Amino acid sequence: MNKRNLKNIVWLTVKKLVGRTNYEKLRTRYNIGYWPDLKNPRTFCEQMICIKLAPEPYFSKLADKYEVRAFVEERIGSDCLPELYMVCDRVEDIPWDKLPNSFALKAVHSGGAQGVMIVRDLASDDRTKLTARARRALNTRFGIHTNEDHYLTIKPRLIAEELLLDENGNTPIDYKLQCFDGVCKVIECHTDRFGQHRKSFYSTDWERLDYATSLSPTEDIPRPARLAELIEVAEKLAAGFRYVRVDLYHLPDRIVFGEMTFTGASGWLRFTRREVDHEWGAWLLNARESTYTG
Repeated sequence: MNKRNLKNIVWLTVKKLVGRTNYEKLRTRYNIGYWPDLKNPRTFCEQMICIKLAPEPYFSKLADKYEVRAFVEERIGSDCLPELYMVCDRVEDIPWDKLPNSFALKAVHSGGAQGVMIVRDLASDDRTKLTARARRALNTRFGIHTNEDHYLTIKPRLIAEELLLDENGNTPIDYKLQCFDGVCKVIECHTDRFGQHRKSFYSTDWERLDYATSLSPTEDIPRPARLAELIEVAEKLAAGFRYVRVDLYHLPDRIVFGEMTFTGASGWLRFTRREVDHEWGAWLLNARESTYTG
């Protein structure tokens, strides 16, 4: 058993002993360094925790990597969606022989990079190991350790989508647009998600922001050629939501949708400067309640 799995078992035991809310307080103190005030939440993280403990009914549908495609198509059309090769309920039903040689295999009930398998060369991959990874992802209860119960109500399925690569053949920068009341306030940039993971923050005018977190910062990232389009797409998808993080990819020929997240960083976004947590918290306090009902 690896260290991470052992830690998860310990935390799950604690959760069973103290309950969801007290577990959340303990995890917040452990992860970001302070005890949250859940009776009078002011910071971004405190408010995210309250949202997480009382999720909206539509969270599950729009966090589902398959179901959200219909929402995206209705809002902005299908051009921004990665090509879908298959969806299935069981590992045994994966049509390996009908899939392209490269693709991204995803568990629809996972969050972020969890449950995502990058297949660059199916012909030379160890099919047995890949099948085992897919089965493990399908059977994992994503969200149970982070208190994000809306992931637990998503029907576990697997999808195979177009593998997105940049002009150098690498996984592209993951642009996470933080939207409050339908307006993008900050763009979070993640590089090398499956390797030396780093991230930095930029304003919508592409000024680098001093929003240090526990992850190492990236090198300076050039202003995206389609920055205005990135923001426009995110804000169209974010319309009607008090808060949502819209993840997009900026490819040489188009903008591609990644996912939508309503509980950013599981409520545990550790800023090294507390005033940033309060700044984001003010944006959220001033945001109108969501009008989207699903």
